[in-house]
Amino acid sequence: MLKLIDSICDKIEQNTDYVVPVNDLRRIIRFIRDYADQRHHAKEEKILFAVMVQAGYSQDEEPLGTFLAEHTLGRVLIGALSDAVDRIDQDDPEAREDLLVNAQGFSALLIKHICCEDLHLFTETEEKLSKIQIDEISAKFKEWDEQPEEVANNLKSLQMIDELEALFNTNE
Repeated sequence: MLKLIDSICDKIEQNTDYVVPVNDLRRIIRFIRDYADQRHHAKEEKILFAVMVQAGYSQDEEPLGTFLAEHTLGRVLIGALSDAVDRIDQDDPEAREDLLVNAQGFSALLIKHICCEDLHLFTETEEKLSKIQIDEISAKFKEWDEQPEEVANNLKSLQMIDELEALFNTNE
């Protein structure tokens, strides 16, 4: 999805006459809200972070405080991006710039966020939590992922990614 966002932003920056694909952007925003926030981040917050808090981590300090703040910032940026898309659809001349600022900000945030998850959060979790706690997290993640609604949502998300990548030729 980040490739799609970046591709659209590049086209907007390179061509002032580029017609912003508002319906496709709405689909991208829906995907981000449904998949990244309501599923991935929710799973982290409700399962992983809950176990980390039980193990003595504070939600106000590193690393949880940072990840929770980034989840919140991502929601704010996506809300502002959605607003900019609506304003583009209403021919607001300043909306294109707002779209760029918020889309590029979200993309940069998510790239950093994913990197920090991989390099710090998951590594620290494996090092500092007990095997019992890690097994508890894994079991709850598996239970979450195997819920019929979750399986169906994942299939819809994959289909949406494929459709949008084909549309924008970003699957290379």
